[in-house]
Amino acid sequence: MFPTSFPAQNTHRLVVFHPDSQPVDIERLEDLAADGVKALREGFEELNDLRGDLVSRTHKATRHLREHLANRDILSDQFKVDMEQCLERLERQLREDANTEGLSPIRSKFLESLAASNRVADLVAAERIIGRLREQHSGTR
Repeated sequence: MFPTSFPAQNTHRLVVFHPDSQPVDIERLEDLAADGVKALREGFEELNDLRGDLVSRTHKATRHLREHLANRDILSDQFKVDMEQCLERLERQLREDANTEGLSPIRSKFLESLAASNRVADLVAAERIIGRLREQHSGTR
């Protein structure tokens, strides 16, 4: 039979400290992809806050990216091609027109989205390659 009460003077406390640990990226693929979509959306929100003439001058450069955002598709190869083209056009506008300084934060958000897309693709590719190597290694035993 177990006692129903414990004397207070005979107790002790055990405290365990865990360092703040960040989950590794491979465990956060969905989060990384969602962060990339979020950055793309934030870039377009900032773009929509710009002057009307500046928005209209960037429309052609961002047309395909709007479709990717609508589909939440930042992991396809076509997204990367479209983003690279958009970034080139934005860079050109920034160089050629002094009145386009509002494009810099948008460019940063778009770069953040592209970086997230590339990171997810890199992790998936690494996981696939490691899986093949493990299969090959275990098959030779």
